[in-house]
Amino acid sequence: RWKFALDDTLCEACVPSMCGGLGLTRTQIIISNVVAVSGTVVLRILFGSIADVIGPRTSFTIILCVFSIPLFFAATVNNAIELSVVRFFLGFIGAAFVVSQIWASQMFAPNVVGLANATVGGWGNLGGGMSNLLMPLIFAGFVSAGYSTEQAWRSSMLIPSGALMLTGIAVFFFSDDEPRGNFAVLRKTHPEEYGIKAFTLGNA
Repeated sequence: RWKFALDDTLCEACVPSMCGGLGLTRTQIIISNVVAVSGTVVLRILFGSIADVIGPRTSFTIILCVFSIPLFFAATVNNAIELSVVRFFLGFIGAAFVVSQIWASQMFAPNVVGLANATVGGWGNLGGGMSNLLMPLIFAGFVSAGYSTEQAWRSSMLIPSGALMLTGIAVFFFSDDEPRGNFAVLRKTHPEEYGIKAFTLGNA
């Protein structure tokens, strides 16, 4: 749950400060919002199938680590086009929602899986509130340290980018795909359930 909440927080990190610092019009901001959602839709469809094959743990790691890179480059944007491009790729972080639902379904027993999925989804949405609370504080911290407004919001982007990368690494080394272990091991011990052939036949 906390991993998904962090994803949602970082996906929206510092966007208000960025938009204000770049002097964007309302229309340009709306376009960047639409572009961000488009990125989310594309990768959610793709990662639903990917997680079935490689497991939610590795899928989550890929999403967090790979897309911490465009979040890092968000600190370098200078106009509306660059912002839209960066937010398109940041929107991919939204695919974590699909992976989190798959993960919760595999981790919890049938009699509580509905509650687990509902809690995961709700906790993830809390990320939006966390962003509104934490990022302005980080921004204000840089300003109070003597940074200009532009320097502050650009520097602020480095914090969530680093957090996303570190979280992705932690997920890979300290999480399991399901209670019985990770897909890589289960393919060897339970090939009838987790082998590529079993996956193909199951979706035929």
